[in-house]
Amino acid sequence: MRELPPAERRAAPVRLRWTERAWVAGLAAWAVGLALLGAALAQRPDGLLHLWALDVGQGDALLIQTPQGGGLLIDGGPDPAALERELGRHRPFWDRGLNLLVLTHPHADHITGLIDVLAHYQVASVLETPFQDGDRDLEDAWHGRLTLAAVPVTMAQAGQVVQVEPGLALRVLYPPSHLLQGTHSDINNASVVLRLEYGTIRMLLTGDIETEAGRALLDAEPGGLSAQVLKVPHHGSATGLSPELLAAIHPAVALISVGAKNPYGHPAANTLRLLHDAGVTTYRTDLQGTIELLSDGRQVWARPEQP
Repeated sequence: MRELPPAERRAAPVRLRWTERAWVAGLAAWAVGLALLGAALAQRPDGLLHLWALDVGQGDALLIQTPQGGGLLIDGGPDPAALERELGRHRPFWDRGLNLLVLTHPHADHITGLIDVLAHYQVASVLETPFQDGDRDLEDAWHGRLTLAAVPVTMAQAGQVVQVEPGLALRVLYPPSHLLQGTHSDINNASVVLRLEYGTIRMLLTGDIETEAGRALLDAEPGGLSAQVLKVPHHGSATGLSPELLAAIHPAVALISVGAKNPYGHPAANTLRLLHDAGVTTYRTDLQGTIELLSDGRQVWARPEQP
């Protein structure tokens, strides 16, 4: 047998290492492709309604995926990076479109994240409160983005119905045409209140309304506020949810969007006690991270990140 010359003897191991590297690279590419395929399959529409109370810190951001795969976003929290991270986790990575954005009111912990969404997503339409008296810089940035994106905007008013898909609607319950004035917080009390209606399931999404707006809502909707799910007003503050409003809604599940160790004392002890005494199963983003609710139109079940 012919002995290899020194140069060939040195070259042979190099070719072997290159082959191994190519094999490993091919295996890694295959694994990445398999992971992307798995993610794509996991994020396909499954015929269920999904609502996530996103963990974006001290603020509100509710993401809805419709049974047919459409996307709706209600408020955006105070941190654009946190919102982008959460949207990336729960929306299909190939889909940069949203059917509807809702700005319940222009406080920083609701509007800030939405401004960047307008820059990075194709948004079909916007629904917002008619009350504009928050942070002027944020409001200017918001309306500037709306203008650049040429997104059609509707001012919310009680009685409007957005037919999202067959069997799925967003009903505007509040604000009325005449906004409350001279309250503890006029901006909070002008929050857009929505009822998500899917089959026999009702989810009441209350923005940051305070006690005064709660009373007005009770007067405007006597006997008509019942819902299986309640997004608790104003991060569970002491001035948001009243016993009368809770009794009228009579929810089985409550969601509180709130930041861990926030300086406002949210959620308030009296609000938590009120929910507990009413037998309402309560989930909090500060304790359980992002909370997912799923519904087939007949029942609702929860899937929090942390038990």
